[in-house]
Amino acid sequence: MSVAKSIFKPIFKSYSRRAIAGSEGGIPGLLSLWNAKTPTVCPVGPQIQTSVAGNQPDASGNMVPWPVNHPGRGVMVQPAYSNLLQNSKFEGAVSGTPGAAPTNWAVVLTGGTLTVAGPLLTFSAAVAREGIGQSLSVLANTTYIYTVDAVCDGNLAVADIIYPVPLPSGATSTYYVDGVGQTVGYKPSSGSRVLAVKMVIAGTGGTVSFRFGAGTSGAATGTVTISNPQLVASPYQMPYAASGAGATTSVTSTASTSGGNGLAIPLSAAMIAALSGGAFTAAALVEMGVSSAQVTAPANILSVNDVAAGLIFADSGGKLKCTDGTNTAEVTVTGGWARTDELLPVVQCDGATFRTGYAKNTFTAITWGSAVAVGADGDWNVVTHERIGLNSVIPFGIQQTQFWGKSASEAEVLKVQGYAI
Repeated sequence: MSVAKSIFKPIFKSYSRRAIAGSEGGIPGLLSLWNAKTPTVCPVGPQIQTSVAGNQPDASGNMVPWPVNHPGRGVMVQPAYSNLLQNSKFEGAVSGTPGAAPTNWAVVLTGGTLTVAGPLLTFSAAVAREGIGQSLSVLANTTYIYTVDAVCDGNLAVADIIYPVPLPSGATSTYYVDGVGQTVGYKPSSGSRVLAVKMVIAGTGGTVSFRFGAGTSGAATGTVTISNPQLVASPYQMPYAASGAGATTSVTSTASTSGGNGLAIPLSAAMIAALSGGAFTAAALVEMGVSSAQVTAPANILSVNDVAAGLIFADSGGKLKCTDGTNTAEVTVTGGWARTDELLPVVQCDGATFRTGYAKNTFTAITWGSAVAVGADGDWNVVTHERIGLNSVIPFGIQQTQFWGKSASEAEVLKVQGYAI
């Protein structure tokens, strides 16, 4: 059972799945509920629309028809991108190319000596920066993210390292573990972690080798397996897409657009009425694909007016905001959020004022920001759909949307949250 389910089960267990699915009576005030794992709508009426051509990567990097329900993340929303690697092969760093080309290598550290399993090449800790890696061509004035999955069999006393060598002229680099900024050295705990280097090139391009090695202090024993290498011309980590045989693999954008692509839920008459001067509550349960520190511009989560900073959006400074097109309310997420955090942004309007709030999956209550007055036109620039991740440049998993024709209580919003996963 997930953390969210275990926390909220005592609160929402009184609601039957029959009621959630839109049986007679349903849940009072709940006009629309969409959940990504087993799509349900209450009451029967609005349905999720998908019109993105092509395949998308699933949680294992396999290209399958979209929408793809990722376990624990829902349907992924992201801009178009490509894995720029020509293949998934890691190279020996000292001389030659080690053996055949499996899709991953096990890096074994024993007593300060780094061994690439195979048997392939062995390196002492003194030359850890040689390690294994991949040599790649990069362009000038471009931002890249290079990522790999790393699975460790336990804590290592000596840090495993990922870094670019040499750093191209005019380039800077930042290191991440699961989207959280790190120093160069990283001691992976047991289990899978996504290691990443963001490289911002402001000068000339060239060839860079991303290397994996071990620190030089002390002796240690452990194994780290690295796999799923990906290079994306983006400041954000994207879901892994397997590289093609000698060619890149393009992933079509699933970010909703005003033209109707992506994820969109038609507004019912009751929803339009609520958005035209009435009382309503709207919420979207998402797994954030980037940390709050990586959000440097407005990133839409849920909108009804086809603008990038729509109904609910994330902004720099770890803030969630909502707007009616004229006025904006905001709330700062305490401590921000890390990549893969489950976040429930909420906007609530009583017809005269509105406010936004949030709950993390460890919260049993919603944290609210201050209320502001609704704009003079008294409505929310209503169109025909709710748009999810409108033209979003950041990736995230959409797990659920809720729309209430009233100022729903915190308990009501949190009750139905548990049915999303």
